[in-house]
Amino acid sequence: MNIGKLRYRLTIAENQKVSDGQGGFVSDWVELGKVWADAKPMTPRERFYRGEEQHTQGMTFTVRQNQSFLVPNSQKSDKLRIEHRGNYFRVIGIAQDQYNLDFYIVSAELFGATVT
Repeated sequence: MNIGKLRYRLTIAENQKVSDGQGGFVSDWVELGKVWADAKPMTPRERFYRGEEQHTQGMTFTVRQNQSFLVPNSQKSDKLRIEHRGNYFRVIGIAQDQYNLDFYIVSAELFGATVT
């Protein structure tokens, strides 16, 4: 992967419990950092769920590991989201690039992108 292809700025956030200031906790998105990435649309996915046909819009992001924070492993992927061009994507998988170990392939679905 040529680093020059990493032309999109992404914000990666994690859903964490944070103090509400009154002794309790609330869930909120905490920014882990901003990274440069390559973005490619995935083929729309279709599924039949609760009697409805749904279509989801997905993206794959190629992220370089050597940045300001470590890319979380796939076990935490259900708590991560990516902001890309004003849209929020739910991370559904993280895998290390099989040909270049300095890069990760992050699969994500657009929040609220299901259509019946």
